[in-house]
Amino acid sequence: MRLRTPAFASLLVSLVSASACGELKRADEAVDAGDGDGGVTQPDARAPADGGADAGEGVDAGPPPRDSKCDDPWTATTKSQPECAARRVQVIDPDIAVDASGISIARTPAGRVGVSYNVEIDGQSGEHHFVHFVPNAPGFSPTVLKRAKGPYDHAGYLSRVAASPPDVLHVLAHDVDDVSFSGEVVVVRSIAGGALTPVEQVIGGVKRPSEIGFAVDGTGASYATVRMAGAGGDAGTAARLAARRKAPGGAWIALPDITTSLTPSEAPGTGSAKLVVDGSGQLHLLYHHCETFSHSSPRYHTLDGASWSYRKTIDNAVPDGISGYGAQLAVSGTRKWAAYYFRKALQGVPEKADLRLATWEGNTDTPTIAVLAQSIPAPDAQYPEYRVAMAVDRFGLVHLAVLTPSPVNPRTGALEYMRQTRTDTGALVWITDIVDNDVVSQTSSGWVDLVVDEASRPHIAYISGKDLKVRYATRYDR
Repeated sequence: MRLRTPAFASLLVSLVSASACGELKRADEAVDAGDGDGGVTQPDARAPADGGADAGEGVDAGPPPRDSKCDDPWTATTKSQPECAARRVQVIDPDIAVDASGISIARTPAGRVGVSYNVEIDGQSGEHHFVHFVPNAPGFSPTVLKRAKGPYDHAGYLSRVAASPPDVLHVLAHDVDDVSFSGEVVVVRSIAGGALTPVEQVIGGVKRPSEIGFAVDGTGASYATVRMAGAGGDAGTAARLAARRKAPGGAWIALPDITTSLTPSEAPGTGSAKLVVDGSGQLHLLYHHCETFSHSSPRYHTLDGASWSYRKTIDNAVPDGISGYGAQLAVSGTRKWAAYYFRKALQGVPEKADLRLATWEGNTDTPTIAVLAQSIPAPDAQYPEYRVAMAVDRFGLVHLAVLTPSPVNPRTGALEYMRQTRTDTGALVWITDIVDNDVVSQTSSGWVDLVVDEASRPHIAYISGKDLKVRYATRYDR
């Protein structure tokens, strides 16, 4: 992330073309397993199709709910297909003065949704906004809670939300100031819709920019990752990816560093992490790793007691560009999925990126990789404007919310909701709806996050670069 004013930011993001989303494409080449910690093979384009059958939780879940594509965007006031009327979008925070960035969403077992993001209020300071609501019907009233520190401070410059039972929303936030160019990573909570609790420090002295990851399990145990800059900041010595854990009622304690050799200046989003706690309490971690010039990869670990498993490189084990930007992880039973972007090296103009989906089960398995979208405009390797969020439902079906510049005109685009569904014959197919077809701007970036509940109902939070409003999209027929 970066502090931006309307005059400074680049265009934004919007979407994968319908043809690219309608069917998984075959990966364009095989990549050697390299150092033996996981590589890429030439997959069957529909390899993730067995995700439901092998997904543990999904085996006895019964048939998933029926689904179909909508021709009209979810933002349309009226829909041409009556069955699509329940797919709706609502503004949850219209009061953005300068810019909004970074968005995260979670949902508690009680049905409460929490959304967290940063709002720059005057170009010199920023507020942390946390919105919560129970979306039982269209037109619900969201509650907006704000946290500010003072001039030249940016509360919640980066944040992540997690949920625990019965109705607790936890927020990990990086508070920074413009004097020291650093700050603290803290946690605040909202219990049963109450006010935010006082800040609880996780780790101090975190330089800006950083990357953070967060997860909370069913008992309330919390896990965080933080990218800590080396001497001289991102352009200096190697950064490390630090980890912290907090037992219910305990204090935050240090776990072993995940890596100490990050080079954030060489790839965007280096150290960004997705943490997932599965039904057995196992912590899974996927992060964007880079330690060599303009080459990176998504790496996967589990927490084994108080130590991390040996790394598993999901893609790009033989370096060929930037692979792992926007890394997303989902787990169902023994099956894992990773979604991320791959911008190959040594391209001609115009540079392009792929959106990829990898899946595997055991730590020694070679991931099967499919290309979901190609020809995504990627002119600037350091400031990509494409984004993806991912979740898997209890039937083992993958859901994606995707923002990508249009291949035809990168200054236009839309937010799409892609998901797997099964036909009457049991075949697995992808279907795609446009949620919002006008979210791209030349001055402000767009952001998106997604969770899916026990009814396979999507909850999508996004910031439109067009008008800076924060919106929530869902469907009320589940």
